[in-house]
Amino acid sequence: MPPEPSRRTIAFYASASFPLSVVGLPLVVYIPPLYGELGIPLALLGTILMLARLSDVFTDPLSACFRTGHARGSGVASLGF
Repeated sequence: MPPEPSRRTIAFYASASFPLSVVGLPLVVYIPPLYGELGIPLALLGTILMLARLSDVFTDPLSACFRTGHARGSGVASLGF
């Protein structure tokens, strides 16, 4: 069994998600009212955004397992493909 990663290593890997969060926040904050002005109900937009985030709960671990299992030693997993 490999040793447990240090907090520094975990923070390093988690830091990649910060720029994605910064980009995603305006989408969640500004786009629903814009579509609301077009006549689309805000409840529907909220439901769609919630379902998109909930799908990440299942698809992210699956894609990580797929990449880790099939790209071992090739460096492809580190590129995100």
